[in-house]
Amino acid sequence: MASTLVRCASCHNDVAASAAACPRCGSTEFESPGAPAVSAPQQLATSPFVKPWIPTRTFWIVCLSIAAAIVLLVAVSAILRATIYSPRAAVQRYFDALSAHDQVAAAAAQEDSTAVRAAGKLLQSKDYRAPEDLRVGKVTLESGDHNGVAAINYTVDGKPVSSKIRVVKSSERAFATFDQWKVADAFGALDIAGSPTMLLINGQQLATDSPVLYPGGYRVTTADNPLVTVEPVTVNVPVNGAGRAAIKATLKEGAQAKFVPVVKTYVDGCVEKLRSDPSGAPDDCPFLSGVYSEDITIDAYPTTQLAVTDGAITVTTTTPGQLTSGSGWGEDTQLPFELSGFATTDGGAAIRFVADR
Repeated sequence: MASTLVRCASCHNDVAASAAACPRCGSTEFESPGAPAVSAPQQLATSPFVKPWIPTRTFWIVCLSIAAAIVLLVAVSAILRATIYSPRAAVQRYFDALSAHDQVAAAAAQEDSTAVRAAGKLLQSKDYRAPEDLRVGKVTLESGDHNGVAAINYTVDGKPVSSKIRVVKSSERAFATFDQWKVADAFGALDIAGSPTMLLINGQQLATDSPVLYPGGYRVTTADNPLVTVEPVTVNVPVNGAGRAAIKATLKEGAQAKFVPVVKTYVDGCVEKLRSDPSGAPDDCPFLSGVYSEDITIDAYPTTQLAVTDGAITVTTTTPGQLTSGSGWGEDTQLPFELSGFATTDGGAAIRFVADR
């Protein structure tokens, strides 16, 4: 028959009830009798004296490691949201792209890059002066934290600039977790006064007279003009503003002499138009107003004076010309005439006179 077991009160070893002392520790103190002795596997499953489970050191190390990993993940996520995936970081990425003259990165940092697509080649020019020393101030979020405004300060060629830049939350998310922020309307424009001919920005002609540009410094000059000399200027284009400057143009030496044949060509052309249609003076030849005869002769061409005024090359008459108009009845009329208008080159070497109307 199976013997009855008792438990040693000292070391908790299972001992036969008939034993006088515990064979392990020698204690004579025993707890109340337990279940009959059985084989070892059955004893573990059925004995009421099975030891309670006590967490081991390894168990606690694993638990603490898991808890630490969760805390670390939450902390890293919070740091990423406050740095890499924050409105402030979006502004920094945009200006970093400008500093690197990186057209692709600058476009990617914007909500809508189509407005500045034409200005991308100017960003890569050696004449482009990128903003430096960027400092992003307070970011004020609006509309349920989906967009906002960041205060910024930076320098261009050492000159300080203070402005504000819009930031918007993109519909895209990084790793399906983090919000993506981008800048919006982060460009400026040019307002140039005093240009007598086609503007060149960083040596390139743009398709519009009011180009949209990345913030920074630009070298503005004009296409080569046979009549005037233009001093290049550097213009600082701010975020959400216009870079303003005045082009200073002066007449080249010999410009007056170059314009003499232009006057002759213009007057002769007007006479030919009237001869082909004597019903009235052509619209672009106001000096023939009131002359209706195809029998017309230019006796003397007018002497003109060029001047640069408000960005235009103006033409005035210093000595009137003289023409003779036949009446068809043997009586000729001599008439003085003057020219007034502008000299243009249309961005090329050819000089043309455009009369006031």
